[in-house]
Amino acid sequence: MVDTDLFNIWQNLILERVMTTKTDEKVEKTTYEKKIEQQVQQQNNRFAGDLLILSSYDKGLAEAIKNNSAYLLKIDLHTLFDLLPRSKRSKDRYDSLGKYLSTINVRLVITSGKEA
Repeated sequence: MVDTDLFNIWQNLILERVMTTKTDEKVEKTTYEKKIEQQVQQQNNRFAGDLLILSSYDKGLAEAIKNNSAYLLKIDLHTLFDLLPRSKRSKDRYDSLGKYLSTINVRLVITSGKEA
């Protein structure tokens, strides 16, 4: 079970960093951010890293999470696999991520890449 206060602190720190960082700029996490992230991950939030990567990829997602608003994250399978590799490139490998995202009001739509 995740300590929601701790997770919210970590989430706000990361999202603030994502929102203020240029796309091509590499930023080292502060010691405090690393410690909070480690504590969150130790509390079995297995999607913390995925959420961080997706928020870096899609600034709209970061903003929606920060504002606690609904969001549609539409991403093609090849891009998603490049960002978040799984054992094989298959939509079903991201089902649990999609379920988790739905708990924070984010709908994950994975396209084939051939769709417009």
